[in-house]
Amino acid sequence: MKNWLTVIKIVILSCVLQEHAWAEEISEEQFPAELAVWQPSLAAVTAHFNAADASQSQWQEALTATNTQKQKFLPTFSAGANLSRGQSRYFDSNNEVGSTPRASELQLNLTLRQNIFNGGADLKRISAAEFRTRSARLKRILSLRNHIRSWLRDIAGIHHQKRVLAFHLDASRQAKALNHLAARKESSGFLGKRDLLDSQRELLRIEQESMIAENTLEELKTRLHRNYGIEFDDNSKFDSFLRFVNYNPVDTITIDSKITSNSETLASLLNVAIARTETQTITADSGIGESARLSPRLDAVAQASQNRRLDGREAPSGANSSASSGNFDSSRQWSLALVGEITLNPPTTFGVVEEGRQRVQSAKLNEEKSIRDAISGIENTKLKLKQTRQQKKSAEQLVAITGQMREKNQRLFEAGELSIDRLIAAQQDLNRDRISLASIEYEELLLAMDLFLCDKWNLPPRMSSSPSLP
Repeated sequence: MKNWLTVIKIVILSCVLQEHAWAEEISEEQFPAELAVWQPSLAAVTAHFNAADASQSQWQEALTATNTQKQKFLPTFSAGANLSRGQSRYFDSNNEVGSTPRASELQLNLTLRQNIFNGGADLKRISAAEFRTRSARLKRILSLRNHIRSWLRDIAGIHHQKRVLAFHLDASRQAKALNHLAARKESSGFLGKRDLLDSQRELLRIEQESMIAENTLEELKTRLHRNYGIEFDDNSKFDSFLRFVNYNPVDTITIDSKITSNSETLASLLNVAIARTETQTITADSGIGESARLSPRLDAVAQASQNRRLDGREAPSGANSSASSGNFDSSRQWSLALVGEITLNPPTTFGVVEEGRQRVQSAKLNEEKSIRDAISGIENTKLKLKQTRQQKKSAEQLVAITGQMREKNQRLFEAGELSIDRLIAAQQDLNRDRISLASIEYEELLLAMDLFLCDKWNLPPRMSSSPSLP
């Protein structure tokens, strides 16, 4: 039953794609209003992308190819010259009755040819080139938006690492306070030397973890500058990402007889639009092969020529008329003509047509697969976001309980009713649970950001939205 529902979704979404010519209206610099807070940085990231990515050149190449196809409708102008030397001899029953002297002639000609009709192949080539241009443009926009999304994810990752470092620094302060307290108790005789060594060991361990976290933070900042050409703003706040965390998408994708806004969003995803444009391109290419089975051609031709005798006026022997007697040293001709031809069933036509049909079929299958992948990606991301938010509630309760236990153990240790190792264990549990909660919140942010950009910016969700921090 589920497979049938998926098939119905694909069919309906294909119909939606037929009705939406939204790709022509997309602007690569069109950012959602929610990203306005990063506008100055976005301009720098976009400039760095334009300088490092080849998609801009590929788009320009496709535009040039389209213009080249359109130029085939322009007339063709050609000029020629022919310099010759020859002689004519006239015979009657193998008896020479006359001849012309050897003469040198110069022939000049101009030809203007205008393609009127070429079996529709030129229009189909233009259509295919325009589809390729649209596909190249969409691929550029997709690359740019993926680049910006990666930048946002890396910025969020730096903020997450700053939180982790803050937790380690707080744990380090607690370990230092515990070490001072243990030192006072040891000097007063309330604790043994072993308890003091335990506090010192815990302090060194926490300081080492803080150093690792700080090094990781610096590596993330360095990688940000290397990949995007922009420094991390240490004054930036994590609050800018709360607009993504609080985003609540629809839980499920429902497609019935009425097309919902959610299905329209799915149909307008950039990867789906690219797959459909490539199908249109291959269909247009296939039409060229089909028209080759019967390929009429019609051209308008205008010609003008001039022949000039370089040896002066010479009369042929045995000639009577003035024209044939050579009483001229040049001649001029012009002509206007419609030239038509038709080619029936070239040898490879049927093979080309069948090859084109198979390519169209493969393209349609790829288009359907992109729709299925989009549906699966959105549904999986929503499900994972829902599970992450449930896990977050449990983690928040765990942190609250662990914090209370740590405070009670602190009071009991100060009162001399609890050993130092249990207090150290409580501090370790609290630090670990706080970092675990921060990681869950970071994963929630990435998942919610993916769905937000999918809905607002036509970006397909990433197949893997889990954090990739070292």
